[in-house]
Amino acid sequence: MKTPQLTRLLLAAFVGGMAGCTSPAPAPGPAAAAAAAAESHLVVTNLTDYEWNLVIAPAAGGEGRTSRVPPRGSLTIDLAGGDYLIDQSALPAGAAPELSRRLPVRLAAGKAYRWRLGTLLSDAAGAPMSPANRSGP
Repeated sequence: MKTPQLTRLLLAAFVGGMAGCTSPAPAPGPAAAAAAAAESHLVVTNLTDYEWNLVIAPAAGGEGRTSRVPPRGSLTIDLAGGDYLIDQSALPAGAAPELSRRLPVRLAAGKAYRWRLGTLLSDAAGAPMSPANRSGP
């Protein structure tokens, strides 16, 4: 086989293989769509330089789900709709006690929520406050 023909053959095989890689995924079936609609979508965004530990447990009791959120990071959690208790604590464990709290929440199925972790020493954009941008005397 001559070189131009070989080149065209290789190019056709490559393009054909790439076309197979870009085919769309099949649409989820009715069961998958119903399961997704029964879940709430929680995005936790850490606006601080602390690592945070979250424990999300059903308010009626049961095992909690533990997650860590890295400094300036985010985490996505999908949960069944319902009532929960969220324990959030800044790490390390010896951090100021005011950086830990327990909150009851109700998450509706099929809804999306944003949970921002911040402190009084973080500005709206999440950057630590400096003497230059603090207000007051």
